[in-house]
Amino acid sequence: MLTNYKVLSICLDCPVLRAPANALMNTQGIYEGLSTKFYCLDGYLMTGASDTVVCRPDGTWDYRVPECVGGKAKCLLLID
Repeated sequence: MLTNYKVLSICLDCPVLRAPANALMNTQGIYEGLSTKFYCLDGYLMTGASDTVVCRPDGTWDYRVPECVGGKAKCLLLID
């Protein structure tokens, strides 16, 4: 039975993110469980798996930073 022991917790920070070209971002921080949300400027379309990334316990983000592409279109045409 362990009677005299210490619990050590190691938290790894995620790398600091930069907003991609033609985008803004709103971040809660770079610590485990905190998220960063990305917004494309008007006329740009977001590509990527998610507009929000969350810092994982291992110090990595759960998704890649999205990109904002385009610059001409103001709307998206959907054909059914």
